[in-house]
Amino acid sequence: MLFMIIAIILLVVVFLIMRESKGLNNLPEKEISLLPTTDIYSYVLMEKEDETVFEEADDRLWDLVDKYPKLVPGRIISRIDRNQDVHEEDWQEVLKHTNYRKDLEPYYLFLSEESYKRKNSSTKFPWESKLFETHDIHKVIQWLDQQNKGEAVND
Repeated sequence: MLFMIIAIILLVVVFLIMRESKGLNNLPEKEISLLPTTDIYSYVLMEKEDETVFEEADDRLWDLVDKYPKLVPGRIISRIDRNQDVHEEDWQEVLKHTNYRKDLEPYYLFLSEESYKRKNSSTKFPWESKLFETHDIHKVIQWLDQQNKGEAVND
């Protein structure tokens, strides 16, 4: 009987530790329910891939993951990649569907669907799932804050 009581107490403690490690206890109940229901995939846009610039821009996004668990950084879209391969068709699609300008690099794009999941589509990227785009990391943070509060924001 004593072992059963100890086992139940251990289960409760493990459950509480797991819940705390997810960080959901730090948010008020109403904010938990307003978190986006889908992941937010971030892309850094650059005409010519520069690993140093990309890593710096992407690190800024990774720094936000603990506060915004639906954010999925780590993607880049470039016309010329680090192997000097040219992706002109993809890049023209980016230019058509975003406000990207070279002088605004690094440029952030947020979609609610990953590009590699596209099948049987005339476009490589899921432009209908575009959520937000900007060159300013502070606007990204503001937008993510407003997403957590359930407010719509456009740049």
